[in-house]
Amino acid sequence: MIKPTLTYDPLTQEYYYKCSREEKDIPKQCRMKWSAGNTAWKTKDWALAMRAAELSGIGTEMFRDKLLQPPARLTLPDFLYDYQKEGIQTIVANKNLLLADEQGLGKTVQTIEALRYIDVRRILVLCPASLKYMWQEQFDQWSDNLLTQVVANGKSAIVATNNVVIANYDLVSKRYIYEQLRAWSPDMVIYDEAHYLKNPTSKRAKASFLLGARADRRLMLTGTPMLNRPIELYSILRFLKRETVEPYDNYKKYGYKFCNGKEGPFGFDVKGASCTDELNYRLKRTVMLRRLKKDVLTDLPSKTMQIIPMEQTKDTKNIVKQEGLFDVAKILEKPDANLIGEMATIRRELGEAKLPQSIGYIKDVMASGVEKVVVFAYHKVVCEGLYEAFKDDGAVLVYGGTASTDRQRYVDRFQKDADTKVFIGQIQAAGTGLTLTAASHVVFVENSWVPGEMDQAVDRCHRIGQENKVTAQVLVVKDSIDHVIMRSMFFKKRKIKEVLK
Repeated sequence: MIKPTLTYDPLTQEYYYKCSREEKDIPKQCRMKWSAGNTAWKTKDWALAMRAAELSGIGTEMFRDKLLQPPARLTLPDFLYDYQKEGIQTIVANKNLLLADEQGLGKTVQTIEALRYIDVRRILVLCPASLKYMWQEQFDQWSDNLLTQVVANGKSAIVATNNVVIANYDLVSKRYIYEQLRAWSPDMVIYDEAHYLKNPTSKRAKASFLLGARADRRLMLTGTPMLNRPIELYSILRFLKRETVEPYDNYKKYGYKFCNGKEGPFGFDVKGASCTDELNYRLKRTVMLRRLKKDVLTDLPSKTMQIIPMEQTKDTKNIVKQEGLFDVAKILEKPDANLIGEMATIRRELGEAKLPQSIGYIKDVMASGVEKVVVFAYHKVVCEGLYEAFKDDGAVLVYGGTASTDRQRYVDRFQKDADTKVFIGQIQAAGTGLTLTAASHVVFVENSWVPGEMDQAVDRCHRIGQENKVTAQVLVVKDSIDHVIMRSMFFKKRKIKEVLK
């Protein structure tokens, strides 16, 4: 009797199932067609091929992939959502994992909570530059006794006694930083926005992968593991799948299998896609945990806000020094009274000075898979700077001087036109009365010190018709008065929720 086998031919893009005559009922049941030339049953449908493999008993043998381990059994805090608990338990159980939850589901919180249950002493977090201080803020909020260092620039000295070092991808390709981190020898490397490493020949990818090569654990985080085509996954999968497993172990094998690869006049063409159902199956089976908002929506809070601290630049550092002349305690007592006069001038100057960083951050958000974003600022000049940066993305702008007829026209464009990806609004002018439910992601480039104004602005997206959780992020310059005020405001809101829950 012939032992059943299942093979794939990249030229015909068909699966061929061979079995004995006695077992022909299985391929017939799976609606496969007989191919006399190949003396096998054939189909282009991956699901049907897998069904035949399962019925014949070879489904568990046909791949030599090392499977994901089931979630560890842990007692976790009640404030976590069920899907987050599953994520934490899966991180703990697997030394190599791609956590690919859709943006806004809390990959950072899951990661930091998981560290409580993992025996690692030195943790390296690699991320885009715009997220370095966000990670530090999250460690301050969620971890207890971990000593954390952010690598500020290419001349920074790594403190050997730190538990966590946070660096951006472009810095680790600098020889001085790379050599220090290699000597520090992390036990675990966390790669945030891992799609930044889709080009394995780039300097940052090479350095980042080398730093994780000797680590005991590797965790990659991204809501968009594949931005355009399957080849972008190859470098991530090759890195995480340490053992030799076809087709992850060979670029051309992977290209033929999943990228409709073919030899062309300019070399090996891997711009296409093939066997996508199989790739999805193998990802989830071997290396990837991915949840979508629509699947866990019943678990989610209606809206969340988080602070994103940004590194001080030469321009913003000078303005933060001027802020040092003001009494922060008095501002905290009555923040809205300090929005006029000299303090107001300094806040406007800070808003302008941090525009380049803010624009970079918003572009990172959009590159991570967010289709539409609402951006709020306080000053007209900052709004105009944002508009100039995003007008090629079909941006619309509503501020104090916008005519009422134009306001609604711009809102309609944002709500209905797929090419209008950015809505820019001045908090006072666009923070009330508008419906912007086409987006579920809000970024405050500048903030109001009046909590009600910010809540109202976020509620432009969180209205009837919104099908997703709304995520709002507040960009602040690290250690500025804005940063202090926002942390105080968030703390008070959290305490109110604890009392009124």
